[in-house]
Amino acid sequence: MKNWRVEQARPEYITDIAERMREADRREVWAFSRHTPEQALRTSLERSQLAWTAVIRGRPELMWGVAAPHLLSSVGQPWMLATDAFLEFAQDFLLHSRRYVREMLRLYTHLENYVHGENAVSIRWLQWCGFSFDYEAVQVNGEDFYRFWRFAHV
Repeated sequence: MKNWRVEQARPEYITDIAERMREADRREVWAFSRHTPEQALRTSLERSQLAWTAVIRGRPELMWGVAAPHLLSSVGQPWMLATDAFLEFAQDFLLHSRRYVREMLRLYTHLENYVHGENAVSIRWLQWCGFSFDYEAVQVNGEDFYRFWRFAHV
């Protein structure tokens, strides 16, 4: 697919993506943090040193990056939130996405976060990118989440 590009994430993309966010991502951010899609995107982007947006046919459809829990942390928290339109180009994105994980690992020696147990698309992407999982669920607000991680040397 040639009608998509990746560019630096920008705050002006947040509202458009938030209004059309995938239901699975919407459920995940609410269950984990009680954030709206817009709050989740804004907070993630503000805390990130690296963040990108996939623009498909001229419209932002996916934002992802790596956030720091605090300023001096060597652990980065990868995140990714998308619209349903992202699924149209998911295969293409898979071919390029490992490159972005490598960029995250140049900045942080350890990447770690949690994914909603029912967010199958995100779990498959994380597996494709070489993340390991702790499949013993952690309960957050009554929902199952799985810890995932990856180290720079792996």
